[in-house]
Amino acid sequence: MIKVKANAKINLYLNILEKRKDNYHNISSVMQSIDLSDDLIFFK
Repeated sequence: MIKVKANAKINLYLNILEKRKDNYHNISSVMQSIDLSDDLIFFK
């Protein structure tokens, strides 16, 4: 069993820019971490 925390964040600004050759997009963003998280548990 593996336990990890997934910390939360809020995107205050997100601008999707040009598409790259690997089919992902460049982005411009401003984010703020917040004091919330999920506990994830993985079983083999």
